Order: sequence, then C-alpha cells, then structure tokens
Amino acid sequence: MVIDISNCFNCYNLVTYAFLPIQLNQCQHPPKKTKEGVHVQVYLTMAMKALTTAFLKWQQDQLKLEALGKPSTWEMYRRKLKVLNQNKLIVFADDYFGIFPSHEVFMLANVPVRDTEKELNITRDQVYARYTEPLGDKKS
Repeated sequence: MVIDISNCFNCYNLVTYAFLPIQLNQCQHPPKKTKEGVHVQVYLTMAMKALTTAFLKWQQDQLKLEALGKPSTWEMYRRKLKVLNQNKLIVFADDYFGIFPSHEVFMLANVPVRDTEKELNITRDQVYARYTEPLGDKKS
C-alpha cells in the first residue's frame, strides 16, 4: 500500500478526521474487536505510514542537497552544535569533572592570554569567585 503525501492537506485531514468519532470521555480503554476499533487501527496505521514516507522523502532531499554541495538542515545543525561547543574544556579533578569555557580555565591557571580581560570585561578574581564559595557560607 502506497500513500501519496505530496498534498499535506490530505495527510492533515487523515490525521484530523481519524480521531473525530472518538470522544475523550469514552476512551478509558481502547476499543476491542469492534467496528470502531478497526477504524482506529486502520487510521493510525495509515497515519504512521504517511509520517514514515514523509520522513524518508525529507531524508532523501537532504542527501541530494549534500551531494550538490548546498547546505542542508543536518549540516546547519552540526555547524551550530560545533560553534556552541568549540570553546569548552573538560577539567578533571580526582573523581569530579566540569565543563568550562576555555578562557575561564586559562584565566584561573594564570596562563597569559592577550587582551582576554579587556575583551570579555571580566577579571580572574570574578571568575574565581563564581566557582568558589566563602568559608563562612557553608551550611552544616
């Protein structure tokens, strides 16, 4: 069985009208071996096949875009993820670890990085204060 999903309105109608005969207050238990049960099963099966076909078509379009060298949504997602995580470092100390921006790790380790404090408008003491708590504030 092949479902043509080229017209999204038809797919929308299929999903929308499939659930109209069912009232929410009557759906405490799924219908069993009745005409309504068969209708629900058929509509859900058709909807799942339509969604699967739509995803596979989208996936093929993305692969075609990548083959042509044009940006695809996968590529844009990967690029965005790389930008978000490119300046992070994982610091391990005994059994603990933390993920920190690289400039903060360098500042705390007293590694001289040119104009970091001026560009980010932050000092080493401010970074240190963010990750430490005063001894008097510990709760017992």
